[in-house]
Amino acid sequence: MEQVSNLYATTLAAPYVAGSGVIVVTSAGTYTQGTFSLTILDGSGNVLLIFRVTAVTGTAFSGAAEGADVNAALGSAVVGSMWTQASKQQIGYDYTDLLADNRAGLGGTFASASAKAHSVAASGSLTLLNYSGGPGYVAEIWMAIATGDATTFADGNITITVDGEGTPAINVRLPLFFCAEYLANGGAAANHYGRYIQLNQGGGGVSVCFRFPIPFVSSIEIVVTNGSTGSAADFWYEVNYVTGVPNNWPYTQKLWCASGTLNDQTVDTAETLVDVSGTNPGRLLGAYLSIDSTPDGASPSTGPLEGAVQIYVDGGGSPVYQSSGTEDYFNSSFYFAGVPSGAGGQYVGYPFVGTGNNTWNCYRFHVPDMVLFANALKYVWNCGNSSYVNFTGGVRLAYCVFYYTEV
Repeated sequence: MEQVSNLYATTLAAPYVAGSGVIVVTSAGTYTQGTFSLTILDGSGNVLLIFRVTAVTGTAFSGAAEGADVNAALGSAVVGSMWTQASKQQIGYDYTDLLADNRAGLGGTFASASAKAHSVAASGSLTLLNYSGGPGYVAEIWMAIATGDATTFADGNITITVDGEGTPAINVRLPLFFCAEYLANGGAAANHYGRYIQLNQGGGGVSVCFRFPIPFVSSIEIVVTNGSTGSAADFWYEVNYVTGVPNNWPYTQKLWCASGTLNDQTVDTAETLVDVSGTNPGRLLGAYLSIDSTPDGASPSTGPLEGAVQIYVDGGGSPVYQSSGTEDYFNSSFYFAGVPSGAGGQYVGYPFVGTGNNTWNCYRFHVPDMVLFANALKYVWNCGNSSYVNFTGGVRLAYCVFYYTEV
């Protein structure tokens, strides 16, 4: 088993001169990249100085002393340890990934914007956050709405604008962004407590929470609108964010959402939910699908679930991923048999499953099973598969596909 800290020992191949910013060693070993610290010992084995390395060229390490900076003689012992990619993975600790569990070591400054019972007029808007002080990321968006009009949430919208972009990358109906299409339709949805998505209903209102990081380089603005055209509503909210952390994450520097509602989808229809090309490198975050066989009378109602989810990257003619059915993509089976509303795991959840087995809401997030792309992403949902089960009528699909790119 690999040690968490990889030990290293060598000697100085040339005297170290205080302030020079370079130490030359006899053997660099596996220390060929990364940022780490080395310790130079005196002739008695005591710590003489600690040197923070920022670049490696052959056996020359560039950097600066941490603390006291003194000369060191030729042949002085050099010892050290460094985090390697393998050792970080060993304990699930990797700061190169914005979606990693532990981001505390990155530093930065925690901040929060909040309001209590803020009244928003019919069709009015509310700014949850407007920050323009440098790089960082939003860590969590929580919002609660008290209203007697279900359309406040059902037809409401969220717009997230980063770094002064002209067209917001995120401009989505509230139920789709929060994976909660059936939360406010007369009490049909169960409460749901997922790792990244949380939904609650009761007491005359609804609350939703989105916990995926939303990075920015210089600024971010988050605005929601009241979807009711006739009723004001009270909004509570908390937006937690971190500033002072550079936005240089590989593949994960900007969050995008592709969303919409498609009616009367018939058997064997292939719906491309995302198709972007010529873009920067990125990663698919995941997808939320709301499938309802009732409005357009799909019969049998479960027929549309025979369709596969397909994911294509970088213009490839064949999918890098293809599920064996819709519910299979969401780690379920037999048309979501036995899955209760509100069930959820770490990366897959079922906010709403209709009691008549004709309505399904589900999400899947590709966090541990990363889907990376260099310049293009296509995400396709197939409406049924007549080779297995034919169905008449149609089905309604509402969706939100989340993905990141570099900027």
